Amino acid sequence: MNSTTGTTEAQGADDIYSYLYNQITNITYLKTQPGTTSYVTEYDITFNNHWNSWFSNRVAQLHSLGFGAYGQDSISDSNGTMSVRWKEGSAAWVSPASASYHDALMKQPSSVSSGNDYVNLPAATDGTVVLGETTVTVGDLGMRAVSFTTPDIHEYLGVEAGGWDGFQTRDRTNTNLHQTVTVVDISDLIELVQQAADIVGQYQNNAFNCYTPQSWATFSDALGAAQADLNYTSMTADQIISEAQSRYNTLQTAMTGLQQNTEEGSHNLIEQADSTHATCTAGGTAHYICSVCGYDVKTPETALGHEYIYTPDNNGTTHTKTCSRGDVNETEACVDENSDLHCDLCGQALYTPANWEAFNAAKAEMESLLSASADGSMKFTSAALEDANFNIIEIGYYNYTAEDQATVADTMQDAINQQTRMINAAVTALRNGLADESVYEANQFKVSTLNADAYNVAAVQSAVSGINVETPVEVNGNVYTGYDYDNYNMALGTALTENWIPYTILVMDQAGDEYWVVDDGDGTFSYTDTERNASEFHYGDSVTVQNPDGSDERCAWISYVYTDNLEPDVNNKYQYFGSEYTFNVRGYTEISTTSGAEADTALQKVTFFLSLDGVPTNKVIDVQYAKNGATIRANNLNLYYNLPFYEVDTFYNRADMSVLGKGSRAQIKVNGDMNVLVDFTTVSPTDYTITLVDEEGSQLDMQHASYNELVTLSADGAVAYLNNANGKALCYGSEYSFYACQDITVKAVKSVDEQTASVDMASPIIDSDAGKVYLVGSFALPEGVTIQSFGFVLNGLDSNDTDLSLADISAGNQIYNLSASKYTNEGQNGNQFTVSFNSNRMYPRGTVVAYAIYVDNAGNQYYTYSDVITDAALQ
Repeated sequence: MNSTTGTTEAQGADDIYSYLYNQITNITYLKTQPGTTSYVTEYDITFNNHWNSWFSNRVAQLHSLGFGAYGQDSISDSNGTMSVRWKEGSAAWVSPASASYHDALMKQPSSVSSGNDYVNLPAATDGTVVLGETTVTVGDLGMRAVSFTTPDIHEYLGVEAGGWDGFQTRDRTNTNLHQTVTVVDISDLIELVQQAADIVGQYQNNAFNCYTPQSWATFSDALGAAQADLNYTSMTADQIISEAQSRYNTLQTAMTGLQQNTEEGSHNLIEQADSTHATCTAGGTAHYICSVCGYDVKTPETALGHEYIYTPDNNGTTHTKTCSRGDVNETEACVDENSDLHCDLCGQALYTPANWEAFNAAKAEMESLLSASADGSMKFTSAALEDANFNIIEIGYYNYTAEDQATVADTMQDAINQQTRMINAAVTALRNGLADESVYEANQFKVSTLNADAYNVAAVQSAVSGINVETPVEVNGNVYTGYDYDNYNMALGTALTENWIPYTILVMDQAGDEYWVVDDGDGTFSYTDTERNASEFHYGDSVTVQNPDGSDERCAWISYVYTDNLEPDVNNKYQYFGSEYTFNVRGYTEISTTSGAEADTALQKVTFFLSLDGVPTNKVIDVQYAKNGATIRANNLNLYYNLPFYEVDTFYNRADMSVLGKGSRAQIKVNGDMNVLVDFTTVSPTDYTITLVDEEGSQLDMQHASYNELVTLSADGAVAYLNNANGKALCYGSEYSFYACQDITVKAVKSVDEQTASVDMASPIIDSDAGKVYLVGSFALPEGVTIQSFGFVLNGLDSNDTDLSLADISAGNQIYNLSASKYTNEGQNGNQFTVSFNSNRMYPRGTVVAYAIYVDNAGNQYYTYSDVITDAALQ
């Protein structure tokens, strides 16, 4: 609060003096907090040492500084405690032996030894300072002031005086090192002011008049006076205590004098849960409690009695009777006692209302369709929505509310019935305008993955880019979205028509004569010997051609297919034996035929069948025609030398199983029409595990099969079979047959929401001995659709092409369409297909995806793909 600084007169002897230099000699503290409080004040003692003996100035050793007595550092009385603490920082502590600097100066003289554990007072020096501080600690003093004065300081010094004087000690008391600390305690006032401020806050400055205005004004004035500033620096302690006590007394009196307000309109009264109010028929008790001060008041209420109001229902027959206080609400028949055709109570004209039941049912159906359009659960064309709006405008009663309808008499029933028929017609028209989103979505997906071997993909995608299929249409004041998918579908149809890639088909007979295929336009096909007259075919077209040497003559059909993007380095592939051959166009197609045996009696027919490890498969792998006695070399046959994990072994005459030759260099001598078994033996046995589970994952069957071994799975009640690993449908039907090519778990399911197109594929199969890669895929399609094309898209340069599709085909980028020409198990709805090629060290890994292209009964074409296999091993 205030303090006095000064220098005391030095006291001492033997030319060693101590005093306070520029130190606080008087200081007053203001105590504002309740409880025990401490006040620390700097208290430094200065020493001058000019002891001289035996013709020399001597160092003085300060061993003790007692606070009223040696070894004492505090004094106490009923008001509190005053203590001292000596601190390092100026006069040096020499040869420390005590626990602290302070402890060193608290020694008893009996513990003093020369040169040990002392504070050094250098010879012939002034102003050596021993740092210290006093601490005054008081509790709650009440409203008063107390003072503490440091006691006399007891100094014990020692000097090595020299000569025969030896170690000299001095025991002395300095009575002139006093510091007075005064504590003025006004904490009671501060605490009372805080209590008063809490009342102000709690009662929101009496905003709701919880206390009477007069008592609150007295309280506010007293609080303001108590909070007013005090000029502490110009007041004595007694003056401060006197003023604080006066303010305390005034404020305390005002606080006890606050009077609760009982006037109406005062308090912030909140109605309680048990409060009840009088109704027309019963009394009640209103119960309120003030949310600010807790004032509780209960007021009884008497019954009010009814006050009826009659409101016309505007229906010519009834009105609504209510009470102004809301406890009656009932419909009752109108009364016409004076026979003026008006209700005596509500005043409305009396009539028979029309019947709106059929009208409202028709309108509800229309509104249901519009609601479905608004939330997107049904989508209509913009033309259908526009027609609906036109029809609603023509229906005058359409927007009548129930209240409006009630005002219409039965004399207008014919008009209502006519407009009901108009609504029903409008509903039928709107339903007929339901937009088919499925074809649009399929077309969008088709465009994004369009076959680059079939179309100019960039041109098609550009033609349909940015086509808008959504149009806002206002119907009866609300805006709906019309969906004109045909805008896109028709543009796509035009783009596909203008940007398809044409392919021609060449058929050669045994003599090498060339015939170009012509589409006769009626589902049949013929030949021309001139290429310029050949028909141009779309990718995926189904074509049936006859043996050019005679439509009734059977022959072998061997095909070679290539596109601008891929010209496979493979031999012609045997496809079929018969008088005609049906296939889907997959590019430029060259077909070789043999002469039929019936057409050339000089030739014998030799049919080669596949056999695996001595087990015939009845699969025809080649048909040859040669003269009797001629030799057919095995290495000229269209044999399956590329079967993974197998090699050609023995040729048998199937009639008697006699050996005709062994290995790829075997020579078979023709002896009449012959059936020859070509047996392949396993090189690297590969055993696959096929597991069948039900919908709960329980095992139904487990089989082990080698590559290309036919496996058949069945389960009671099954309607489809799925790849358990990815959920892809493998087959629709009660039984599933396939050729083993991987470890797989198949799930049999007893129901599907709908049959959807699905394509799956196994990881590439590598036959490192033969240097071949085999891709095996499968497709399962909805009933009634027709497969057009299937195969694989391979990216040999990018092993992480996660969006790979037919649209990416590019020979320059090493992205190829590896189309397959045959599929297995034609009689079931789940078929496998395979493609093989030579491995290439330049492309050890790549990306591959399987696909299928099919058309529905309406002629819409769809694309579907398997999961993309990235980082696929290709060698």
